Amino acid sequence: MIYVGIVGAQSPLGQKVTQFLLPQKDLYRIVFYVDAGYRVNSPSLATYASVEAALSFNQPPTLVIDCDDPITAIDRAKTYRFYAVSAIMCCTCMPSELDDLRCSYVAENQQAPSLFITPDYRPRVVRLIDFYLNVAARDRKDVDRFEIEVDLPPLKRINLARWLYFGSLLNDKFGIADAKYSVKGNVCNYGNVIIKAVNSNLLTGNAENVQARLYYGEKRSLCYTFMKVASDDCAKEALQGVDLMLKWFVSHPEEVSSGKVFVDHLSKILQEKRKNLL
Repeated sequence: MIYVGIVGAQSPLGQKVTQFLLPQKDLYRIVFYVDAGYRVNSPSLATYASVEAALSFNQPPTLVIDCDDPITAIDRAKTYRFYAVSAIMCCTCMPSELDDLRCSYVAENQQAPSLFITPDYRPRVVRLIDFYLNVAARDRKDVDRFEIEVDLPPLKRINLARWLYFGSLLNDKFGIADAKYSVKGNVCNYGNVIIKAVNSNLLTGNAENVQARLYYGEKRSLCYTFMKVASDDCAKEALQGVDLMLKWFVSHPEEVSSGKVFVDHLSKILQEKRKNLL
């Protein structure tokens, strides 16, 4: 039996994860829900306003599935380390912060089980970035720049920071290890990576389009490759990534108990699946 805590329970993804796990009572038991929307900590209802409260009131669960804001996930990751809890989580912080996190468990809790982190739960987005990472690593001398453009529904909050981790990976492949970024309006220039975001009247609800272009060749006559991921429901697609990571968690107990921080973990799972099909 896997005892699960869900963080960000009232988010669109948190609700889908709950609906996904509840029918599987022989495999998973949800022991608490965490969300800022729960103003009062209620042990009787197993609902808590913060991760610290949930872990203080309860025995540590087998696993936390973190569906909360990926921008603030690094702080929650440190909390999971402190309380010796394993977690599946989406975290979009910079690689240097993840490097610090890798070392933190030695100082805080040497018995802490592993964390499994991905910069995006959506498999198609991860595959898209992986494709361009491979191209950039192979042909970086010919690459001019890489552009990510994100289309969001009207009034949806634009957050360019969630793409910085991918940008850092790409710049590293381009040979720009210490790239700096600057933001002007809805555009972020980051080394050889340009990240744009716009609100589009063509989208509704929880939809999102991600367009990627890699420009290469001679400056005077650049060519580009183009790929697009269109999501009608980002939470529904993110649930697919959570499911893949959860199944991997269940089938790899040695890795879970190793105490490591597995970064870009969904990418590694997708690569494993692809190798097994070959």
